Amino acid sequence: MIAKRKKGIAILADMPRHAVGRLATGRGGGQAATWLSQTAECYAGKIDFDVSWLTLDPEVNRVEMDEALGQRFYRIPRGKMTWDIAFRHWFAKRKLLGVIRELQPDLVHLWGTESSYPSVLEAVNLPSILSMQGVLTELRRLRVLPDCWRMRRQSSYEPTWLGMASIITTESKWAMERVKRIVPTAEVRIVEYGVNPTFFDVPWQPAFDDPYFVFCGAVCWGKGIDVLAAAMEIEPAPKWRCCVAGDGHLRSALQSRGIPGLEFSGLLTWSELQCLLSRAWALVHPTRADSSPNAVKEARAIGLPVITTVHGGQAEYIHHEVNGLIADPLTPANLREALDRIASDFHFARQLGENRLQEDRAHLSPERTATEFISIYDDVLG
Repeated sequence: MIAKRKKGIAILADMPRHAVGRLATGRGGGQAATWLSQTAECYAGKIDFDVSWLTLDPEVNRVEMDEALGQRFYRIPRGKMTWDIAFRHWFAKRKLLGVIRELQPDLVHLWGTESSYPSVLEAVNLPSILSMQGVLTELRRLRVLPDCWRMRRQSSYEPTWLGMASIITTESKWAMERVKRIVPTAEVRIVEYGVNPTFFDVPWQPAFDDPYFVFCGAVCWGKGIDVLAAAMEIEPAPKWRCCVAGDGHLRSALQSRGIPGLEFSGLLTWSELQCLLSRAWALVHPTRADSSPNAVKEARAIGLPVITTVHGGQAEYIHHEVNGLIADPLTPANLREALDRIASDFHFARQLGENRLQEDRAHLSPERTATEFISIYDDVLG
């Protein structure tokens, strides 16, 4: 009797092989799309498909492949991103297609319109899933993206790719609505990309005698770091401090202002960040646009309350005066009021952190992410 061939799925994403097997160390450890390694781990033993991960990697000179977790991981040479963007990702697409033709998958799952991966949609006639990491068209409209020719060119490709995908996934209704503005007829499903399991094991023990907040993310205008800095400059000087875990083009300018209580730690590994979060009173995330920010998810997995805005998917589960505070409209005065309110009441901070904690942890579970993607694979491939 001939064994039935498993249907094949080629997942094209920036997922470094060294991050698989509980070895991921976070953004400070060189991983950008931090949710991918845990998704691969959750697939192990649960997925009845032949799964291959294809990653463009500037550190290899030829295609390399190894196996783990019952899946294959391909590392494909990556050239200069500048050249790929200039020439509609022709170079990267050619390399990816070479491996795809060898694998002959039944479905391609592509991650991120910020990358080269969706370009293969222009050359393959297969069912496809395009998972959004950010909606470039919207970020450019809001002037969140750097105003350079590379970002303008890359974002110009996004509407075409969205129109070619069989199914699009987003992390939130906020992102789904913005995708629908670009392609009203698109089939869009919401799949929250979960938190690394190590965050669920971190006990939240805020220091009663050391009220401090954490800002985690890119130090840029889009994340609202300028509003946070202005809020901390309002007189009188705060009796609390804020640790900035991240890096970006505004860091040097903000540091030069010598704002009392504003401290910069740079990019941190997960273990370093978890140590910082475990003693903080709250996370502050004054974003101007976010599909569903990792920093907020990680904070809620530990149990911190979150001070944020209505501008993103995080507002779908961070509720004002329940598990956090919403600064709306986003102004320095409103943000300072929220910060002072939590810093002045330890019991209030603890209560906000404990509210909805189990619901938020369930919502942000990596197993849930894997299960929902497997369900989509089943729907598409039968």
